[in-house]
Amino acid sequence: MHSFFRKNKKIIVWFVVISFIFGGALMGFGAYNFLRGGGSQTQATSYMAQVNKEPVTFNEFYAKYQQYASILTDAPADMLLMYQYQALNEVIQNKLLMQEVKNEKITATVTDEDVDQYIADFKANYGIDDAKIDELLADAEMDMATWRSNIKEALQEPKLIENLLDKVTGEITITDQDIINEYEEVRASTIFVKTEDKAKIEEALTKLKAGEDFAEVAKAYSQNQAAANGGDLGFFNRDGAAYGEEVVNKAFSLDVGQVSDIFEANDGYYIVEVTDKKVAEGEDFEADKEDIRTRLLTLRKSQIQNDWFEDLLAEAKIEIKIPELAGYKAMTKGNFDQAINKFKEAIENVPGNGVFYSYLAQAYKENGQVDKAIETYQEAIADATIDWEIYYDLGWTYKEIDDKENAVANMKIASEEAGDEKYAHDRIMKAYESMGYKDLALQEQAIIDDIEAKAQAEAEKQAAELEAQDKAAAEARNQEETGSTETDTN
Repeated sequence: MHSFFRKNKKIIVWFVVISFIFGGALMGFGAYNFLRGGGSQTQATSYMAQVNKEPVTFNEFYAKYQQYASILTDAPADMLLMYQYQALNEVIQNKLLMQEVKNEKITATVTDEDVDQYIADFKANYGIDDAKIDELLADAEMDMATWRSNIKEALQEPKLIENLLDKVTGEITITDQDIINEYEEVRASTIFVKTEDKAKIEEALTKLKAGEDFAEVAKAYSQNQAAANGGDLGFFNRDGAAYGEEVVNKAFSLDVGQVSDIFEANDGYYIVEVTDKKVAEGEDFEADKEDIRTRLLTLRKSQIQNDWFEDLLAEAKIEIKIPELAGYKAMTKGNFDQAINKFKEAIENVPGNGVFYSYLAQAYKENGQVDKAIETYQEAIADATIDWEIYYDLGWTYKEIDDKENAVANMKIASEEAGDEKYAHDRIMKAYESMGYKDLALQEQAIIDDIEAKAQAEAEKQAAELEAQDKAAAEARNQEETGSTETDTN
């Protein structure tokens, strides 16, 4: 949403990567303030959050945020705050887990082989070779041994958490019956009517007993979405929760080709026909058994761990100290009043940040205060550093209240501000299409075509330059070789 973030995304990526190499040398509130787009800070804090009164430092935040570096350069500007929140949230969750590690006295060991693998993955992920790492380490006045020690320390945490979760999970047994229940499937069709229409399903059953085709009767009488397909639900196993326990149990109790009587379930009445079955026997079943056992074991571990962690999270006392991140969290939880207050505070702390204005406007919209959202966008245009997205968002807001005149006026400004940004013109074109303005949409398409043509011409130009450079280099090598040959001959 904001020109600062778009213009500086590549700087931000290397800032984060280098910060990891430096082991925190560039950390602190000033570094975080850079990612916010600068500006004044009236309430600087020494940490970003608290988890059960234990602080989350800026160093810890950056150690996590660097993992997003590979996607930040391609992320839309309005997504950067989301990635910052995700990084902080992961640190908060890890902090909570590490508190439990301490409480449970969990231990773990990181080997030299683990460190070697991490360095190999790090170089592959960031396209960094040994020479580049040596250069960065030299700039940070750090030797390889110290860096390896830092990595070993960083890898300790996930190993400890893994051991904690293994303890939480305990022993899990997957029985042969569990595997059978997962493997076996039926294909069934249904006829369903609402409770008040029982007479209709009785009429349908009469037609079935008279020999009429189940699919045709379902199309004529059934009242669920499957009616259009002749009542066919496809294959499902005993965990087919979407259809309800009664329907699943009835289907598994029938043989292929058998039709049930009328039974009551899910606020209505059903008739079920089984058209096919996959039974737990034969070579295919035997070949799949262990894979099913592994899959069920993984699923049950995840369920146990997730339930445990949700309880742990509910009991934790968590406070985010950075207003815009607290506001983003409030948005995700649907607490729009709190989000509004936090984004207002963020704007006071960092005046002129268009991203914060935009999120504030979104919070107003979600809170049903469209007039305040429009007012906020207009304040951003007057007071903040902005780009096309603010005008686009304001135009879209006008569209949502059917004020097409103002919607189009702001979309046109957005188009002018967007320059050669194809993504922007694509969104504006689709907005025009949704409003029924085909001529304006075609104008945006023409701009997109021109941008693509320019990009293609530039790519061809660069390819030609590279080809000319390669040709010149080849000629130079030939001349050197010719000269060398003549010297040897003489």
